[in-house]
Amino acid sequence: MLDQAGVARPVVLTGHSAGGLYVREYAREFPAEVAGVALIDSSSPEQIDELPGWRQSYEADKLEFARQLRWEELRVWSGWERLMGNCRDTPSPELRHLAGQCDAEMCRPEYVGGEDAEFLYFETTCKQAARLTSFGNIPLLILSQDPDRQRDGMTAKAIAELPVWAREQEALKSLSPLSWRVIARGAGHGVQHDRVDVVVREMTRLIGYLRGGPTPPFGITVIE
Repeated sequence: MLDQAGVARPVVLTGHSAGGLYVREYAREFPAEVAGVALIDSSSPEQIDELPGWRQSYEADKLEFARQLRWEELRVWSGWERLMGNCRDTPSPELRHLAGQCDAEMCRPEYVGGEDAEFLYFETTCKQAARLTSFGNIPLLILSQDPDRQRDGMTAKAIAELPVWAREQEALKSLSPLSWRVIARGAGHGVQHDRVDVVVREMTRLIGYLRGGPTPPFGITVIE
């Protein structure tokens, strides 16, 4: 795909959430094509078993997803969803710019369940990503949510996950000797939405370094 798009390599890979797992697998398979990496509140291969209650809820949700998928297929193929006017979606606030695309995919049989595949195969993805234990000697930027942000509206389970997630974020620094971590003050999981200023600033620092600019603060963790 990159060849067809005319994208020259090496590239800087950036992955948010589960996207960080895909970045790790790409870098493992094509190390010569990667000049640098930015992980934005990336998932960790260990999170299923390390985050409190995550394994239990994940297994339960997989079963529920399968049940929901069968019913959704029946409703869409029969035309029931369109008849009932359910061919519009309401994305989360950070995905509102994709509302048109979401609506275009609603009530079309070929798209049923497509959004669930990432979740259903998440454990397989984690195992694949864990095969990479080092990016090598390339710059690695880690941008993380703020574990000390306002917790209004958060469930007890979500609050219990915060320190574990933060520890996993810190552990990502071990993937490169040229790594540094920035905790985006006040940001939740969608760091690129909550603190786009931090993301732009640190990505600029990373790319500038690759172009011969100042050396980033390798080895440290800061809050900005």
